[in-house]
Amino acid sequence: MVFFPLEVRTRIERKLEILYGDQSNVLYKDIESLLVSYTHSHAIHQLEKSEEGSLKGKYSKGDIILNTYADSIQGDEGTPLEVLNRFSTNFLKKTINGCHILPFYSWDTDRGFSVLNYYNVDPRNGTWEGFSALKEVFDVLMVDCVLNHASLGNPIVQEALIGNPVYQDFVIIFDEKSKPSKEDQLKITRARPYPVLTQYFVADVGNNRFVTLNKPHNGKIIGKGWVWTTFSRPNNPDGSVATRQVDLNFQNPRVFLEILRIILYYISKGASWIRLDAIGYLWKKIGTSCLHLPETHLFIEILAEIFKYLEPGNTVLISEVNEPQDRALQYLGSSTVHKSDMIYLFTHFPLAVHAVLTGSSKYYQEWLPSLKEAKGRLFVSVLGTHDGMGMKPIGNWLPDSEKHKLQKILLQEHGALANYAKLPGGQEIVYELCSTPWNFINKENSSESFELQLNRYLAVFALGLMIKGVPSIYINGLLGISNNKNPLDENRSINREILWEKEITSTLQNDGSQMFRVLDKILELISIRKRESAFDLDGSFEVLALNESVVSVLLSSSTPTNKIIALVNVSDSDKSFVVDCSQLGLHTSVLTDLITNQTYNIPAHGEELGITLSPYQISWLR
Repeated sequence: MVFFPLEVRTRIERKLEILYGDQSNVLYKDIESLLVSYTHSHAIHQLEKSEEGSLKGKYSKGDIILNTYADSIQGDEGTPLEVLNRFSTNFLKKTINGCHILPFYSWDTDRGFSVLNYYNVDPRNGTWEGFSALKEVFDVLMVDCVLNHASLGNPIVQEALIGNPVYQDFVIIFDEKSKPSKEDQLKITRARPYPVLTQYFVADVGNNRFVTLNKPHNGKIIGKGWVWTTFSRPNNPDGSVATRQVDLNFQNPRVFLEILRIILYYISKGASWIRLDAIGYLWKKIGTSCLHLPETHLFIEILAEIFKYLEPGNTVLISEVNEPQDRALQYLGSSTVHKSDMIYLFTHFPLAVHAVLTGSSKYYQEWLPSLKEAKGRLFVSVLGTHDGMGMKPIGNWLPDSEKHKLQKILLQEHGALANYAKLPGGQEIVYELCSTPWNFINKENSSESFELQLNRYLAVFALGLMIKGVPSIYINGLLGISNNKNPLDENRSINREILWEKEITSTLQNDGSQMFRVLDKILELISIRKRESAFDLDGSFEVLALNESVVSVLLSSSTPTNKIIALVNVSDSDKSFVVDCSQLGLHTSVLTDLITNQTYNIPAHGEELGITLSPYQISWLR
């Protein structure tokens, strides 16, 4: 059976040849065999696809994604995955129709992103049956493919470092003579300010061979070298090595094949959206920054070709690129070369937080037109992520003085914590700030009224909903959780507090509680967005300059008769301004605020309409 049409096969073979040279022919045959085996074993029939493929039907304005760990909520009955199922059934009621479950596989460090076994659900989280059962609650299940690296304890890494020929060259290994010079190591972009190479030892204890990153006290050392560790960690307090994540070697075609096998396995369990974690670091080439290399983009192009031919045609490929937006947009490809279906839009959140903390819409509104290039193909983090607020994605959208102002406010007044990274050349920078979404937006122990804090919080969320993309909301943001006050193993844990089902259920039954009011208002905004055609992803938007403290956008559906003027006052004071209805082409006599149900009668000549917004007020005028 031939899996791909001839023209598609030719394209894939050409790209594989660039990456793998003489080994590409064998790899292509292995890819087709794997896909044929997959379709047969899961009773899947190939679809007839147009040459261009189509994004229609893959996602829409109705898609809203909950971002959560499998065990973010725990309970007295059932596994965490079962608790998540129960919570979502009871409180989200299909308003939020998708769930991105962060790595729930067996792991040892980095809260799941150091994977011990790609094919196992960590018993602490539940089972694959528990994962698949979430399809009864959510239309979309999204998972991470942690493909840049695996845990030192992963059998793939252990066998590769021990010297098992089956796993030869599955990881990047150097000896003392072959390892990159200090000069070349300084050229490498680092996500963390720790060494990119970590020494390993192969020990033999009673004919039992194993690999460790700490020099063993017992047994015989029968081998040693250096491994590539993009996401290295600081040493433990006792001086021992804490790093566990060892990079895989994608210059080996068998690694490509193994990752494809893992992705197909996840799809077979019910996942339809695949997030490629830390994809920018995938390909390494000594003498370069080892970030965003052409080979990485070719890898994604090949996956995109394959995804177009997977039944039932709704498999979505998402690149996680925590970088300046112009770099991230390259992962979407072009009109002629398709790459990812979506990228993460990391720029939105820091700019939105800056807007509400400074009371100025200037920089946020200057940024918004840049999104037209993506044409709705974005995956938007609306209220933070499980990690911190990245500083690099801000790029040049904020002047340095405003970046420093934002950092100072968050560190000194909001209880945020800073993580650092190194640029090529060794310069250390603030890589991200860590906090819960609530405390990014509102001060710790604030003396302000709760009403004002809630409105400020919702203003940031509403800004994210106005963007033509698919919003994602981290579970701690959905519930308005404050910074974790328990002892932290790392700064990111300030935003990773484990929540308990009984407490959440009890709190959400109190309609006066902070958690109830936050969740209730967020779900209300989502419901409005889902039903209004002006939010359609294939529609258009135009930024309006109505007031320096009001983000204002004219949203249109694909049929221009359906329009909404979306307004958010990002300041703590009333703001009055004028809307020129005739200039906007609004041929109607009444505007209705979809949030408050207030109506505005447009003057007889259809010209200027005066509007006043209270502090942090959201107004969607249809």
